[in-house]
Amino acid sequence: MAPYIKSLEPTPNVDEPEAFRWNDPELRLDQVTVRLDWIDQNDNRFGVGQLSDGTLRAIALFAALTQPGATLPTFITIDEPELGLHPAALALFVELVRSISHRAKVVLATQSPALLNLVEPEEVLVVERVHGATQLRRLDRESSRSELKSTASPSCTTRTSSEGGPDAPVCGC
Repeated sequence: MAPYIKSLEPTPNVDEPEAFRWNDPELRLDQVTVRLDWIDQNDNRFGVGQLSDGTLRAIALFAALTQPGATLPTFITIDEPELGLHPAALALFVELVRSISHRAKVVLATQSPALLNLVEPEEVLVVERVHGATQLRRLDRESSRSELKSTASPSCTTRTSSEGGPDAPVCGC
């Protein structure tokens, strides 16, 4: 997606119909609203309603993880981030998660072999239901890849975070 982004810039909502403007002054943040327009190489403008679901999802994922300074949440959880992402974009996404892991705890829930192949075994927690209870366990490096293929666990949680150390608590389902 990045090769197609010409620029990101704030613009006033002058062409937005009045019916779609945010009119409740108590819910506005310093009288600032956000509008996302896609402008192609010929300067044609497209609104979010004209973008694909995959494009919107990718924009939302990358926007959530690239917030500056104090606006970045300290805990982020994303379910199935691989949906709608090109395999090359998925690798960039994993690197982005790693790059912010010193500032935020990031939990990714996935069943995707493509995503799991991009992370280290020590970054993976396997979530299993055993006798009606949810159990979390770490993979060991020796058996990790074969175990993931053989167990076909209904849900794997990938945790990429160095904050709090390897034994920091992680939410289970």
